[in-house]
Amino acid sequence: MKSLKISMGFILVLLVSACNPFEDFEKVKEPKFTPGVAFPLVNSSFTVKDILNHFDTGGYIDSVDDGIVSVVYRGHIFTAKGEEVYDFPVINNIPVPPVSAGIPYPSIQGEKITEVIFKAGSIVLNIQNKPNMFNQTVNVTVFLTDFKTGNQSITAQMTVPQNTTSSTQTISQQIDLTGKRLDLADNNITLYYNATNTSGQTVTFPNNELTMSLSGLKYSYLEGQLPNYAFTGIPKDTVSLDIFTYNIGGTVSFKDPRINLIVGNSFGVGVTATTDNMYAIDPYGFGQDITSVYNNTYPFPYPSINEVGQTAIDTFKFRGSNSNISSIIQMRPRQVVYEVSAELNPNNEPLGFVTDSSQFNVWVDVALPMWGKTQGLTFERDFEADFQPFDIVDRASFKLITENGFPVDLETQLYFMNGNIILDSLMTGDKMILKSGTVDGSGRVIQDEIATTESAFTAARFSNIKNTNKLRLKAKMLTYKNGTEDVKFYTDYGLTVKLGMIVGVDPFK
Repeated sequence: MKSLKISMGFILVLLVSACNPFEDFEKVKEPKFTPGVAFPLVNSSFTVKDILNHFDTGGYIDSVDDGIVSVVYRGHIFTAKGEEVYDFPVINNIPVPPVSAGIPYPSIQGEKITEVIFKAGSIVLNIQNKPNMFNQTVNVTVFLTDFKTGNQSITAQMTVPQNTTSSTQTISQQIDLTGKRLDLADNNITLYYNATNTSGQTVTFPNNELTMSLSGLKYSYLEGQLPNYAFTGIPKDTVSLDIFTYNIGGTVSFKDPRINLIVGNSFGVGVTATTDNMYAIDPYGFGQDITSVYNNTYPFPYPSINEVGQTAIDTFKFRGSNSNISSIIQMRPRQVVYEVSAELNPNNEPLGFVTDSSQFNVWVDVALPMWGKTQGLTFERDFEADFQPFDIVDRASFKLITENGFPVDLETQLYFMNGNIILDSLMTGDKMILKSGTVDGSGRVIQDEIATTESAFTAARFSNIKNTNKLRLKAKMLTYKNGTEDVKFYTDYGLTVKLGMIVGVDPFK
């Protein structure tokens, strides 16, 4: 709010000097008193965005199509992250062969994983050292050919002492896989061992006593033909259109309402979403389905194998020409409700990727461009003021200058207030009508309409407003051409208000 605070000493100096620094108000008609001095009270402008923000709607203000102001309401649904779309098969106690061999990597749903980068997990190597299995110590090297650090295959060294007891001893080694890579290009895990005794002789385990297990696996990256995965349990979302419920003292009809269903996908494979339900709730609580040419099915774009970490975005646009959105908005809905389900890799694409942080997002924007018919749309703005320093003033004259840049006439009034109590108004009787700005052939305002109003307050009337601590400007948009034509509100449209007063005292008091 604008502030007006003037000291008593300053007023007295001005009254004695009888100067008039507020040039715009030199010609105000004064009541019969001298000397007088002019004070600026308000000099402010506000736009359509300011007016809509005054309504405190849950939407945000945006602009579309060459600057037409739009109120946008947004809903958002997102999925669980990509770490949940794949479960590793159980690989437990697989015998390690003495010669290089490929162990088939199990498939659960027909997927063919070609590369894994691990976020967590370990390789567990176990040797069952049976009594008298070897007659001397054996040194074992395990070659885990497809498990790699960078491009270097992982190896492990194990020692098997001669077991002269009567019981089997278990020798274990665990290898941390965090940050390691598994190359499954041929859909096999290649591994083998080499064992020599202290005499330098090559030996083998007689009955597969050396085994490998994988434990606690989590991935940060998967590549290959990914499995089909159904995203379930996605919560229903509701977009509240409170512009139709907020008491704004009037109505607005929208000529070009829109819904934008915006999808974002960072999975490196196709995702198809389906709106299981998408409907609007009217003022009486009844639902009306929202229909379109998309038939409730939305295939997502996706980043390529060279765009890991990026998000592909697309927008499905509901307009009057391809949906029933116009009739939906005409019923002045209170809410738009939608439920989404989705499937990963529905077309079994042979190459894709997923990271542990991959996800898809669905945003629903309901956009209401300010293009249509207005009737009685009312707005107001408060300005802080302090009339206490004018306690010695007997009378005053006010001058209001307005510049209307809107394409509709405005019915205006200025109130002098103490808190929420109206003490008086600038205009008595009828409110002032501000004519619309000059409009060109396309309906765009090309010149503001300037109007000046003067009002003289007698001593008795001015006495009633000396407790003013707030000024309130209230304006109502009148129907343009009796509601027969649509108007557009652009971001640069606005209303400028300048208010000043000349005060005086009775020199013979």
